[in-house]
Amino acid sequence: MVEITGSETSLTDETLKKFEEKNSIKLPLEYRNFLLQVNGGYPDPDCFKFHDGSEGSSIDKIFGVCSNKKLSLQAYIDEYHDRMPKHIIPIGRDPGGNYICISTAKQDFGKVYFWDHELEADLDKGESPSYENLTLISENFSDFIDSLYEIDI
Repeated sequence: MVEITGSETSLTDETLKKFEEKNSIKLPLEYRNFLLQVNGGYPDPDCFKFHDGSEGSSIDKIFGVCSNKKLSLQAYIDEYHDRMPKHIIPIGRDPGGNYICISTAKQDFGKVYFWDHELEADLDKGESPSYENLTLISENFSDFIDSLYEIDI
C-alpha cells in the first residue's frame, strides 16, 4: 500500500474544474480523484518499472494544485508545455530531472509515461516534441500508484 506524505492543501471540485478549464484539459478520472483526495505529495514506496517490465526509476514528488512553484502542477505545465507533446502533462518528477507524465489526448487518455530529458526534442534545431523520449509506465494512474515498490538496498 502506498502512503502519501507532504500533501498540499485540500482541493474542491470547483477549484479543480477551474484548473482544467484554464488549461483546456480534462484530467483522467483516477488522477483527478487522487488530486481531490490527496493533492500531490511524496509517495512511499516510490520506485516503478516500465510497462514492459524493465527497470524504471522512482518518483520524488507528485505535483499538486497549489501556489508553491516547486510543487505546483500548474508551474510544471507552464514550464514544459512547449517541450512535451501538447496533451502530455508532467505530474511528477524523478531524481534525475525526468518527469512522470499523463496523457489527456483521446488516443491514449490516462496513460502514464516517463519523459526522458536526455532524449527530448531539440527545439533550437526545429525538432518538435514527440513520443520519442516517452516510455509507457502504466495504462492508467491507479495502476501506476498500485505498482510502486520499494527497492531493497
